[in-house]
Amino acid sequence: MVNRGNKWVLTGFVWIIALFVLYYPFNKTAAAPLGRNILIINSYHYGNPFSDGETEGILKALHGSDANILINIEYMDWKNHPSSKRRQTFYEDIKLKYANQKIDLIVAEDDPALEFALAYRKELFADCPIVFCGVNEDSRQKIITNQKRVSGIIEDTDGKGTTEAALKINPHLKDIYIIHDNSKIGIAMGNLTAQQVYQISADIKVHFVNKMTTEQICNFASTLSNNSIVLITTFLRDNYGNSVVSTDFCRMVSQNSAVPVYHLYDYALGYGTIGGNLFSPVLHGEAAGQMAIQVLNGANIDDIPISYEKNTRLVFDYNSMKRFGIELPNLPEGSEVINKPFSFYENYKTMVNSVLAAFVLLLLFSGSLLFNIRKRKYAEHVLREKNEELNSLYEELASSEEELRINYTELSQKQVDLIKSEERHSLVLEGSNDVIWDYDVKTNHIYFSERILDMLGYEDECITSMEAFKAIVHPEDRPLLEPEKVIYDPCQNSHFYTEVRLKCRDGEYKWAFIRGKVLIDTEGVIVRIAGSMTDITAKKNNEQKMYYMAYYDMLTGVANRASLEKAFAELGAKRDAVIIFLDVDYFKHINDTMGHSFGDKVLINLAEILAAYANPHVLVTRLGGDEFTILYTDYQQQAEINNYAQSIMQALDTPLCIDDTLIKISISMGIACYPQDGQNFGEILKNADTALYYAKNGGRKRYVYFKQTMNDELAKRLKLETDLQEALLQHQFILHYQPQVDVYSGRICGFESLVRWIRPGVGLVFPGEFIGVTEETGLIIEMGKVIIGQACAFVARLKREIGTDLCVSVNVSAIQFEQDDFIEVVVAAITSAGINPASLGIEITETVCINNFADTAIKIDQLRNMGIEVLLDDFGTGYASLKYLRHLAITKLKMDKTFIDDAFLTTKPEENIIETIILLAHKLGMQVVAEGVEKREQLDLLAKYQCDIIQGYYFSKPLPEEEALNIVQKYNG
Repeated sequence: MVNRGNKWVLTGFVWIIALFVLYYPFNKTAAAPLGRNILIINSYHYGNPFSDGETEGILKALHGSDANILINIEYMDWKNHPSSKRRQTFYEDIKLKYANQKIDLIVAEDDPALEFALAYRKELFADCPIVFCGVNEDSRQKIITNQKRVSGIIEDTDGKGTTEAALKINPHLKDIYIIHDNSKIGIAMGNLTAQQVYQISADIKVHFVNKMTTEQICNFASTLSNNSIVLITTFLRDNYGNSVVSTDFCRMVSQNSAVPVYHLYDYALGYGTIGGNLFSPVLHGEAAGQMAIQVLNGANIDDIPISYEKNTRLVFDYNSMKRFGIELPNLPEGSEVINKPFSFYENYKTMVNSVLAAFVLLLLFSGSLLFNIRKRKYAEHVLREKNEELNSLYEELASSEEELRINYTELSQKQVDLIKSEERHSLVLEGSNDVIWDYDVKTNHIYFSERILDMLGYEDECITSMEAFKAIVHPEDRPLLEPEKVIYDPCQNSHFYTEVRLKCRDGEYKWAFIRGKVLIDTEGVIVRIAGSMTDITAKKNNEQKMYYMAYYDMLTGVANRASLEKAFAELGAKRDAVIIFLDVDYFKHINDTMGHSFGDKVLINLAEILAAYANPHVLVTRLGGDEFTILYTDYQQQAEINNYAQSIMQALDTPLCIDDTLIKISISMGIACYPQDGQNFGEILKNADTALYYAKNGGRKRYVYFKQTMNDELAKRLKLETDLQEALLQHQFILHYQPQVDVYSGRICGFESLVRWIRPGVGLVFPGEFIGVTEETGLIIEMGKVIIGQACAFVARLKREIGTDLCVSVNVSAIQFEQDDFIEVVVAAITSAGINPASLGIEITETVCINNFADTAIKIDQLRNMGIEVLLDDFGTGYASLKYLRHLAITKLKMDKTFIDDAFLTTKPEENIIETIILLAHKLGMQVVAEGVEKREQLDLLAKYQCDIIQGYYFSKPLPEEEALNIVQKYNG
């Protein structure tokens, strides 16, 4: 035993030495200096799945190193508060927090964090190195210009790889519906993904889905055909600007979609998406963390190149594959599958085969052993038979004695069981919360245990007959206790159950659950019933509360959507009804200015007003937010609905008094009729919502009935939006140039650039047909950049081919001018074209000045400081004010065409508006450009009033680029 013990000790010692040699890092790189501080700046908020994934990967890499690192994490919350004010607040917080703390390295996640770190690195962090991640190549080129001590990992989503995977799964794929929001990043991601799709196949059609609510997207996805897919890029806000949880949005779309839903990021896995070649924020962050470790270990960050490695995973969700019947062999080679059912044999194939081989050997050994055992058993059998013959005589003698002993034991046990049963019965009566009762049918006597005092307040002697018991039962429940209600079938269960309300001694009612067992005599007649009675008042109250929570709105107290669906389902096919879909006009403005608590009180007051106009035919419900619906049934004529809607609107003419504040609200209504406008609840509600959309677009504070043409118009609008997005990708926007002529010299002194759309299948489309849509969708921002770039390129061509520096002006919308990077866009276009800034003019309208006068003045000053001309377009048609003219560095004032028309051309001094405008502009040091000059008489009068420049069809219509070059050579040559 001692030798064997020493053997095991020696063996264990050898294993320990082997493990030590195998795992101890003899060649371990020297650790980074102690006490190194890393600051991780996160652009967004904690809980954002993309940001949390990046942070997880960074921390995984840093914690896996041997460096002694102090990690600090800060969140800019840029998604929720993307403003210069938020950036200034963050700057002040960081400056205060890290005033006495040295930061050795900054890890910046996404664009806003990188811009902040570069802007304040020298001031706040002693010019420490920066490692970035979550920044795509376009943003990197814009943000990092000649900066040193900065490197990082480029974010590169793979829409192309996901599309190739989708084609592998479904070779008949024809349409891809790209879902993205209308944020700057969302539009950019949608366009980038579309470009990647077109790289694979020009036969695949790309459709952008970015102007719908979440519910509309879900409904739309449910109608798609089998040769299409849904591809989600970035969707953080819905069509109303409300924040959307990405994972919840993925789950909702996937649950309703008729086709597979793909995604660009792996955090959407497990929420219904099928997968794809997904960008992994964790892998991306881990790569950034590894680069940070290199810098901490002494590497020069300027020697570390920017990494373009794709941090993607070709991964699919088995549960989603199963839903759409996608088999594993259909997946691309090398795909990873999650949620795949566990297969013991596949995972432990080698071990199973080894066990089977061992089992076969064991069977052979067992067979040999069994043969020997049987021989031995046969000998034992012979001996046992002889022994049994001897024992049988003894057992016969002992059996009589054993039988007597068993009978005595059974008798004693029955006596003990009887005593225990009586004790148990007594304990049950004393310990139970139920009232025990026993009713003798023949004598009409009923017995209640003492618990009836605790439950109802009665002494048990007070209720001794069935009549006395029925007297305390609620009148509506007494029929439940009639003999005919106690159904007894000898072949079935002899138990019965019922619930009744019992009157307590103090007059209150309590709910009781009564259960009992029926006893019958030999003739099948009921002779006795006994059972228990339980107080279920609390349970009933909870059921009522749960019913209220399920069918009523907690804020306003009116019915909710579930009640509306239930009521609609009960209508039947022969009853007429309408659904009125309404919401509060400008409610978001109320929330933004007065606060959400005030907004809730507005909704409560509105609900009270709607409830006041309710009747047996009206059901008022709240769907959520400021959206309410009214189900009006069994009306006789449409005039009845009209009067009802007008009555509610008139009631809202009286201001509401909330928290001592008077506020006047209005509502818009959309009305859909059943069954004319839809055969089911979802269709009727959707069409009422569509009618509401038209009511709001038509000026608000009105009601509109649904028409089938509305859906057609919305489809046309969606087609127009899709075509406009395609036009940007396919470079279908061009510029025409209308000459501007110096009144005194007759020479061309400039051009106004005017955008045109060459729409396939339509031809040349003028801006009046599509500019409004681009402003609503945000496409005007990207289109504006293209227009400015084309105008600058035309200026460069004028200089290169004709040798003249003419000023070309570009119309800029209020949305484009208000962008934070507008000045940078203009500077980039001028730099790219290599032109003199004085050859570019920016035309703005009075609306731009009104929206944010202070910011407008700053941007105009920046443009003028670079030499760029600023023109005030359509002067006199809007909110003209001397304040704008006096305080804004406007160089030219463009007089609107309405002042040039014959109705305004008069020689009477008191009516000479044109002369007054020209004199005013000249006094303020501005030139005047007269638009819309079409007649010689108009030109002569403008020359008389000393107008500087004319523009109009009298001289030339807007011309394509080649014709514009020719006309300059003709008149200025």
